[in-house]
Amino acid sequence: MSDRPFAGDRATAAAFDRWVSVLAEQGIEVMAALRYVVGAVAAAETALSEAHRARVRAKDAGDRVRFAEAERRLSAGFLAALSRLEDAAGEAGAAEVELPRAVAVGGGNVIPMPGRGRAPRHSGPSIVRSRIVAYLRKGGRMTKDELRSRVSADDQAFLRALAGLRESGEVRRTGRGVKGNPHRYEVV
Repeated sequence: MSDRPFAGDRATAAAFDRWVSVLAEQGIEVMAALRYVVGAVAAAETALSEAHRARVRAKDAGDRVRFAEAERRLSAGFLAALSRLEDAAGEAGAAEVELPRAVAVGGGNVIPMPGRGRAPRHSGPSIVRSRIVAYLRKGGRMTKDELRSRVSADDQAFLRALAGLRESGEVRRTGRGVKGNPHRYEVV
């Protein structure tokens, strides 16, 4: 078995090491089977980050559109990898765990990791914020109800995360919030 599954380059190896350290901080030992899941998450994170950087650097509008579409597809893969990691590592306290700011995916901080019990309150990024950003990148503009149906978290954590994303400027709300013109959220 490879020491770092799916880590064919430095960026993916570094992402793998960050994930292992986040898991270790949560008291989760990364054994053989979990190493493959962590490797898949690290590879998906790296691919998504590279697509985002390419879209930001692109000068041609057509290239930006192509990279944005690639970023949407890669977001779906990243979400699937995160779900597998949550299943493998456990779900306890995932919505409230503070995530290291060093791990950034697609311009936003994205690392969901379950904790043991309830984590202390903080202003750092969370899995709920990460999922909201990832779903908005994948699906474009969405209403709060559309987002709510996709993001698994309790209502309070979801609303707090959405408000935090708006306050930080990562997510923008459009529309008047009335019938026929609902509020829609999109990544800035």
